[in-house]
Amino acid sequence: MVYVEDLAAALARAADAPAGTYHVAEPVEHPWSAVVAAIGGALGKEPLRVPLPPALVRGAGTVAGWFGGLGVFNREKADEMLAPAWLCDLAGLEAVLPPGTATPLEVGIGRTARWYQENGWV
Repeated sequence: MVYVEDLAAALARAADAPAGTYHVAEPVEHPWSAVVAAIGGALGKEPLRVPLPPALVRGAGTVAGWFGGLGVFNREKADEMLAPAWLCDLAGLEAVLPPGTATPLEVGIGRTARWYQENGWV
């Protein structure tokens, strides 16, 4: 996850950075439970957590894929949802996003949630 303003700043700095591939993110591991809690907190809602067996999630993704994916849900998305973590190598991040400048998860989600609310998306 990356906050849009951090990504825009990193893209602007990339023009002057050495050639290469840069992953841009807050250099902190966020479990999905923390992401869900941050979204709920930003919206003033308590998330309803329904534990599902992984086989059921994969099966639903497979079936959705047979119908062209319901929305964006398919077997690949099911596998992504079930991954214990998404990790990327942030080596070189400081070339495009100086240390300490990444927007913290709760701040970025809060700003994003407010934008969604102000624009009638939630």
